[in-house]
Amino acid sequence: MSASAEMYQRMAAAGDEAALSALGPGPVQRQTEVFLQAVQAAIKTDPEAWR
Repeated sequence: MSASAEMYQRMAAAGDEAALSALGPGPVQRQTEVFLQAVQAAIKTDPEAWR
């Protein structure tokens, strides 16, 4: 889905919890999940560097 189409769908669903939950996680949440996965992988690779 293009970013503008997703933005339009999220704006149209504002205030409708059922519609928003059907859209799934937003872009910020997806980026956060990817970041946390990368951090966890880095910690596993060299745990001593993170103390």
